[in-house]
Amino acid sequence: MAATLIQAKTGSATSTTAVSIALNSFDTVTGDVVIVAMIANATANRTSSITATGMSFALLTGSNGVIGGDGLSYVTIWYAYNVTGATTPTLTINKTASCSMQAVAFHVRGLTTTDPFDKVAKAGAAASTAISSGNTAALSQADEYIIGVGASDFGGATYTVGATYGNLTQRSAAAGDIAMQDKSVAATTAVSSPMTLSDASDNVGVVATFKIDTGGAVVTPTGIFMTTNKFFGS
Repeated sequence: MAATLIQAKTGSATSTTAVSIALNSFDTVTGDVVIVAMIANATANRTSSITATGMSFALLTGSNGVIGGDGLSYVTIWYAYNVTGATTPTLTINKTASCSMQAVAFHVRGLTTTDPFDKVAKAGAAASTAISSGNTAALSQADEYIIGVGASDFGGATYTVGATYGNLTQRSAAAGDIAMQDKSVAATTAVSSPMTLSDASDNVGVVATFKIDTGGAVVTPTGIFMTTNKFFGS
């Protein structure tokens, strides 16, 4: 089975307001995965939980969820796997404290129904237009789905997709910017995620890998509209 990006959506909120991301009215299929990356203008994790019908979210890694950042803008990543099908949920990112937060969510099909998360790497840079996550360790299996995240505290920067990646989706606000891109690989070779910023800024790059289900039946999405615009979402 191949990994397929079903939809990509974004959300943003300031102050104490929770961030809401409404998925499009495409029914989920049991076994789907939703990955959410967010940047907050704080040096600690500002997310207490993410709630949505038929989904149970967990931190990707780290005791407090903060996996990279510079200045006052730090990135956290959450994911839900083997979600319950036939739902059209709204994701609610619940904050622990007041902050500005921007988020990107990828809804993916074709990953393992047991925990698909495999490897992660991150790296930061100061006052640079280049974003790079650095390399992961060798992957656990040949067929994996890769997401790359770039974030900066510039506020208003735009991102250019990295070589071999696609589906770049970003959200910008005065307090910081975040973008996510994806690809699939068919080798256990270590991977990284590059992006380019429009303005030099403190930034962080993250790459995370997820195992593709190599033994399941092929599920063909129906009724899916994929835009040709490089940036999509809402």
